[in-house]
Amino acid sequence: MRKTAQDDVRALERRLAQGRELLEAGRDPREHGWLELPNLIWATRHGLVDGRALTDNLPLSRNWPPEIASSPKNLAFGRASA
Repeated sequence: MRKTAQDDVRALERRLAQGRELLEAGRDPREHGWLELPNLIWATRHGLVDGRALTDNLPLSRNWPPEIASSPKNLAFGRASA
């Protein structure tokens, strides 16, 4: 059980590091585009993401670029396909 918990902690640390890297790579999507995952993460961190911003700037989820669609992080930005 202890090894499992340690493995979980290490996996979480890797995900957090990956998130920090994406955030650092991101730029303001109003200038650099909304269809790149780092820019979406940057926008979230800087308070730019709300329902209106997503509706106005992202296509339906079925039309997302592969980088966003294949990322487990896309759940934070998910919209139902219509």
